[in-house]
Amino acid sequence: QRSKCFDNLRLCIWVGGIKIKKALFIKTKNIGDSIILTGAISALPATFTYVDVICLPDSKDIFEMNPRVRHVFVVPRDLSGFKKLLSYFRIFKKLHKEHYDFLAQFSSDWRGALCARFLNVRLSVARKNSRRGFFWEKSFDFIAPQITQESPIVEQDVDLLRAVNL
Repeated sequence: QRSKCFDNLRLCIWVGGIKIKKALFIKTKNIGDSIILTGAISALPATFTYVDVICLPDSKDIFEMNPRVRHVFVVPRDLSGFKKLLSYFRIFKKLHKEHYDFLAQFSSDWRGALCARFLNVRLSVARKNSRRGFFWEKSFDFIAPQITQESPIVEQDVDLLRAVNL
């Protein structure tokens, strides 16, 4: 069940009774995986205007060049200790102000589970992961089936969005 709407002259999408205007995609893997994620961003319905992305520093430019990506949040890789913790706090503070409606975790690291729990998104999705347990599965509203290696990775990313009818 997907329908389109106009809300304050901004386009949005209804998914399962939830109005989605602001989406956050999380892909904290290497640069090749980030390039592949641009396929899922392109697969979003034309009525959906933009998405924000959390990524690693190497992938920042890929997402900044994409016209459908509004904000790029870069997680620190070169910091440690208190500086790293402070950097995460600053990012989380910015993310919290956005009031996201939808969160899609495309990689299997803990950042997505924490964002899904603490950002109060209306709908969140991730893949089942045998290395992640109870905390992972209870962090998201919807857990898509674990991937098989039979389909291309770009198709697997798009399938994660299809799992919630987006």
